[in-house]
Amino acid sequence: MTDHFPHTSRDPGSTVSRRSLLRSSAFAAGVLGAVGGVGGAAPAGSVSRPTRRRGVPRNVILVVSDGMSAAVPGLTEAFAGLVRPGRPTRLPRLLADRNVADGMLETRSLDSPVTDSAAASSAWASGFHVANGSINHLPDGTRLVPIGTLLRDAGMGVGLVSTTRVTHATPAAFATASPSRNFEDAIAEQLIGAGGADADGFGAGDSGVDVLLGGGRRFFDPATRGDRVDWIARSREAGYEVLGSKADLAKASGPRLLGLFSESHLPMTIDRRRDAGLDATVPTLAEMTTAALRTLAAHPGGFLLQVEGGRVDHAAHANDAAGLLWDQLELDDALATVLDFAAAREDTLVVFTTDHANANPGLSGTGRRYGRSGEVFANVAAATASVEATLPRLSRAEAEGGEAAVAAVVAETFGCEADGRSLRPLRQALRREPIDETNPQLANAEGQLGRLLSGHTGIAFVGTSHTADWVPMVATGPGQERFEGFMDHPQVFERLADLFGITHRNPTAGSPAT
Repeated sequence: MTDHFPHTSRDPGSTVSRRSLLRSSAFAAGVLGAVGGVGGAAPAGSVSRPTRRRGVPRNVILVVSDGMSAAVPGLTEAFAGLVRPGRPTRLPRLLADRNVADGMLETRSLDSPVTDSAAASSAWASGFHVANGSINHLPDGTRLVPIGTLLRDAGMGVGLVSTTRVTHATPAAFATASPSRNFEDAIAEQLIGAGGADADGFGAGDSGVDVLLGGGRRFFDPATRGDRVDWIARSREAGYEVLGSKADLAKASGPRLLGLFSESHLPMTIDRRRDAGLDATVPTLAEMTTAALRTLAAHPGGFLLQVEGGRVDHAAHANDAAGLLWDQLELDDALATVLDFAAAREDTLVVFTTDHANANPGLSGTGRRYGRSGEVFANVAAATASVEATLPRLSRAEAEGGEAAVAAVVAETFGCEADGRSLRPLRQALRREPIDETNPQLANAEGQLGRLLSGHTGIAFVGTSHTADWVPMVATGPGQERFEGFMDHPQVFERLADLFGITHRNPTAGSPAT
């Protein structure tokens, strides 16, 4: 199945009228305070430019830490100091640069003050709020044209890189439309398209995204697709170099890349790092980003690239402090790759943000005058597996060995010694029994394991779902001033479209496109 969207014009000479927006630095101040910044001064090693770079970029790179709550960058910086001394994270230095543009985003969806990833990314991509669960579809069935399609049809390259399935909500919304985010077989078809490549080897017409790197092989493989159609073979016919391992990625040379490195999502960073087989075959987010930039930099029309650390969100849902911080570190390494690429050029705009917060983890003060608060990061670092990988083991332990077996898994995996009383709610949740829990969001195995571990790590979560927080947006490079101040998700589309002279605006429900 192939979807045909109308072509639109790209007018390089068009002008943009901009409202004066208030510069918002509240988030930056919060992060810098968490990691030791004083008075807004940049930490050592930060990049400072004499003036802001204004103009029209050739390339735009959107880096998304999916589900990143406000406390996560500060926690990650402190964690990095323990697990990789001498390699601080890049995000605080970016926030501390007085020459970047910083702002905040409201994160509602069409039908809720709390958005899911599909609705958030669709708003960025189409300029409209949609209902949670849908991708560039209005409730009356009106299909919206995403920014990736508009830019591709205007002659630019488009790349999507993620630690989730490439058919998952955040990457999918930049180049597809679907009434449900769950129709991933159809989303895979839209991402690849049916057309061939132009004389340069890059896509033309309805020819799909140029670079797709992440997980989700099961939606391309005929053995696991519902219709048994071989979209891996069709991808090769459409000019894609199909990659299945880190070694494939390292030697990739084609102008169109389809990298599918897992049947579903890529493994959590903490699990990949501790499994020699996974670490040897599954690329990091930074490695995928490097390959995408190498490929897209050759595109004659410039490019749009979205880089998503999608497993940050999944770790937050699971109340997994260790998994969260390791995956945020992975995202930060990819951000560093992007910033280094842009620093060597004068034509690339980098925008960093998140689509929504999730579960809002926080570090509580420990010890007299909170003097022992930093010690708990050693307990986080001691974890040897993600909550996602551990819960099946805990369920088996409960079924086969009861309290002693569950206590052994918790101690072995997280370094947390727990007695029968503290384990009781977790064991009840593992058996799917009602538990005495006043917060219904935590009345499950993830929530109860998170509660148990919060006394060990000092990091607690408010729930297991997305929250309605405003989130940060930071931009650096030509055109950065357009992303300054407070805005709603759909305004991201307007700013991206205006940067590239895209005159198309999507219709409201039942109205014609303009």
